[in-house]
Amino acid sequence: PLAKVFHGMIKSYLFLELATVVKRSLSEIAVRQHSRSETASK
Repeated sequence: PLAKVFHGMIKSYLFLELATVVKRSLSEIAVRQHSRSETASK
């Protein structure tokens, strides 16, 4: 069962890392689109 717990910990850690990367890329895309629309309106 120890290996199972270790595997679950690695899985959850990887999931958290993936979520962080996705959030960061999404926010970057949103900022880029926002600035692009602002320059277009000006």
